[in-house]
Amino acid sequence: MLILIGDILGVDLGTYINGAVVSLRVKGDRLGLWLKKIDDINLIKTIGMKFKDLLNIPSNIQMIYEVSKNK
Repeated sequence: MLILIGDILGVDLGTYINGAVVSLRVKGDRLGLWLKKIDDINLIKTIGMKFKDLLNIPSNIQMIYEVSKNK
């Protein structure tokens, strides 16, 4: 998670990140990356793939992108 410090994602992508969380669960671990509101789905995917690459997550591991609805 320390890769989020110091603009390792790049200044252009790092400006969209608000935070992150790691949850270790029996059913499956969860990695959450909180982004500012972005309407461009391709930009969201680019950030996710860059994050996945930096964490050396194998390509056979599926990543799911979810939108959190504020109440």
